[in-house]
Amino acid sequence: MVDLDPLAFCIMNAMADDWESINQIEPQVTRFFGPAERRDIFSVLRHIHESKYIAIRSEEGHELAEWPGCPETAWFCMTDLGRRLWAENGRKYE
Repeated sequence: MVDLDPLAFCIMNAMADDWESINQIEPQVTRFFGPAERRDIFSVLRHIHESKYIAIRSEEGHELAEWPGCPETAWFCMTDLGRRLWAENGRKYE
C-alpha cells in the first residue's frame, strides 16, 4: 500500500464523510496540517485523482474523468480504492 504524506492524508481525511469542495477541504487542512496554499492542495488532489483515489464532480453533479478546468467549483470524494488507502494510512496518523 502507498504511504500518504501528512498533507495528502489530511486532504483525504477531509473527504471521509462526503463529497467536499475546496471550501470544505481547506479549513480541515489548516486545522489538522497547518496553513497550505490552495495551489498545493489542488496539486495533491490532482495527483490522487490521477491515481484513482478520488472521484471528481462538476458543481452540476456530473462525474468528471479528467481534471476540471476550474477546480475551484468541483467536488471531490474518495473512491473505494482511496478509502482503503486512507484507512490503511490512518493507523500511521492516529
